[in-house]
Amino acid sequence: MKNVKISVIIPVYNVIDFLKECLGSVLNQTYKNLEIILVDDGSTDGSSQICDEYKKKDCRIQVIHKENGGLSDARNAGIKIAQGEYFSFIDSDDWIHEDTYRILADKIKQNHADIICFGMIELYENKRNTLYLPQSAEIVNTEEALKRLMIGTNCGPSVCNKLFKRSMFENIQFPVGKISEDIAVIYNIFDHAHQVEFINESFYYYRHRSNSITTAPYSIKNLVIVDYAKDMICYMREKHPALVGYAQTYYANTLISVSSRILALNNKEKKLYKQKLSEYKKELRKYRKFLRTTTEKIKYLLIKTNMYGLILNTIVKLRRKYF
Repeated sequence: MKNVKISVIIPVYNVIDFLKECLGSVLNQTYKNLEIILVDDGSTDGSSQICDEYKKKDCRIQVIHKENGGLSDARNAGIKIAQGEYFSFIDSDDWIHEDTYRILADKIKQNHADIICFGMIELYENKRNTLYLPQSAEIVNTEEALKRLMIGTNCGPSVCNKLFKRSMFENIQFPVGKISEDIAVIYNIFDHAHQVEFINESFYYYRHRSNSITTAPYSIKNLVIVDYAKDMICYMREKHPALVGYAQTYYANTLISVSSRILALNNKEKKLYKQKLSEYKKELRKYRKFLRTTTEKIKYLLIKTNMYGLILNTIVKLRRKYF
C-alpha cells in the first residue's frame, strides 16, 4: 500500500504567540506525505502574515484567508479543499508529537480503520493531565465505538485527537456559529465508521490558556451542549435503539456538568441562569437513574439539595488558605 496522504487542517485566529510552535510540530513530522491547510479566519494580530511566510517555505502548505466565521466555519473551509485520504484537525495554539503521522500511517497500512483515536495531554500552567488513553490498543465496531464515546471510556468528543478517513465527512459539516462544535457532529461521524481503532499512545498536546474559547467567561452559548446531548438521544433512538440508554447517560452527565458550572458562578452571575438551572434539575430527576459513576451520583445529590455551590466555595476558600 502506498503512503497515504493526510490533510492537516489548522484553523488560525489571533494566535501569534503560539502559531509557530504549532506549525513547527507539523512541518517537522517524520512522516512527510502531508497536505497542510492553514485557514486564516480573519486574524488581526499578524497570524495571517505568518501563514503566508510559512507557505513560501514549504510547498505542502496551502493558505485560505477568509472573514472571521468561527472555528466551525474555518474547519469546513479546510475540508472543502482537502485532497488527502485522511483528515487531521489541529487547533493552532496546540501541537503534536513529531512521530504522530508516521505511527498513524503505519496503523492505516496494518488495519485500515476508518477512525484512529489516540491520547491527549492537557497542559495547564502548573500541571498536565493525560486524557482518553486506553490501557491497550484495540479495534472495535461502530456500536462499541459509539458506546465508548457516550460513556467516556477512552474516548471524548474532540476531533483533534483522532484521524479520520475522508469518507467520514461525507454530508457532515461542523455547525457554524455555535461553540463545542465537536460534540454536535462526532457521534454522526462515528456512525459512518465500520472500524474504529484505539491506540494507547498520546500524541496531541492541548494548551489551556486564559483567553481561549474554553476558558472564556461562562455564557448562555455554553448551554448548547445540553441541546447536543438531547439530540444524541433522538439520533440513537432512530439509528441504534440498543444504545439509547448510553445516550441518556451522556445526557444526564451533561446536565450534571452544566448545572455544576452554573452553581460555581458568583451569585450575580448565577441569577442569569436561574430559570435554566431549574429546568436542568427537573430533567436530572427524570434521568438520574442513568448516572453510572459514584462521583456523578454524589454530584446529583449535591445539586438536588442546593449544596453543591456551598461545598465548592468552601473548598476554594480552604485551598486559598492552606495551599
